[in-house]
Amino acid sequence: VPCPMPKTRADAPPADFASLGLADLLVTAATGLGYEEPTPIQREAIPPLLAGRDLLAEAPTGTGKTAAFALPMLHRFAAERRDAGPTGCRALILSPTRELASQIAEILKRERLDVTVAPDGEEGLDEALSRNYSLVVLDVMLPGKDGFAVVSELRAARQFVPVLMLTARNRPEDVLKGFAAGAD
Repeated sequence: VPCPMPKTRADAPPADFASLGLADLLVTAATGLGYEEPTPIQREAIPPLLAGRDLLAEAPTGTGKTAAFALPMLHRFAAERRDAGPTGCRALILSPTRELASQIAEILKRERLDVTVAPDGEEGLDEALSRNYSLVVLDVMLPGKDGFAVVSELRAARQFVPVLMLTARNRPEDVLKGFAAGAD
């Protein structure tokens, strides 16, 4: 979804994280990490995702796409954790780069999720099939077994954990391929 400029002040998207409708603890975490205001992709993507709508979005590298999709999922987990009591949640991150994995892990750990990181598709799939996870975050371009194959095999094994698929690819057919494989 392109991020069009609002036509009037009344059409303007939220100007700060607090006005996006995120849980207070996520607003605190974002500002604690030094993010004072959402990027354009975050302002446009977070409200419809919080409302439960599907979203296909495209934005350049480094503009906050990961947070735009991860924050609404964390918001949902925060609400579920309040409803479910102190059971806790586990997240599995499959990323070939330490930097991206550590950024995602830091945010999830601040939300008190137990985080496991796998550097490739084979190891990540084995891990996902051996333990119960509340969330799987995976990169499409994994060594060994790509993200499409991992999510397809998870679904074939009747594992219906929410999967957030990240990709630097910007072709609509790649995004649709992810959804067809079973990514959320």
